[in-house]
Amino acid sequence: MSLQTKDLIKILPFDEAFKKELGDSFDSLDTDKRNSIEKLLWGTYFALYDFKLNENLSIALAEAKKNREKLDENFYWRVKELTDREIEHVSAEDIKTADLEEARDKLAEIVSPDK
Repeated sequence: MSLQTKDLIKILPFDEAFKKELGDSFDSLDTDKRNSIEKLLWGTYFALYDFKLNENLSIALAEAKKNREKLDENFYWRVKELTDREIEHVSAEDIKTADLEEARDKLAEIVSPDK
């Protein structure tokens, strides 16, 4: 799956009103604001992705210790594929775990027409 910045707006677990506002205004923002938002969105996405990947690796290693997961040359790729599928369905709970509120506040600051 090849992600674009606008895909991140849809994927990241922000409230729906904020996603709509950001999605609707993104293309019309000046270059500096758009670049700042892109940087924040991608940084947030990769932080969340790394969190989910590490969580899934820990679970898979625990399963391997119980002989319910195979530690072979494809171990990492199986966990990565699982993470790729899961990241598309991030829930509101992940906001709390990954502390995305700060990123949301910074994005709102950039998008705000008052700035």
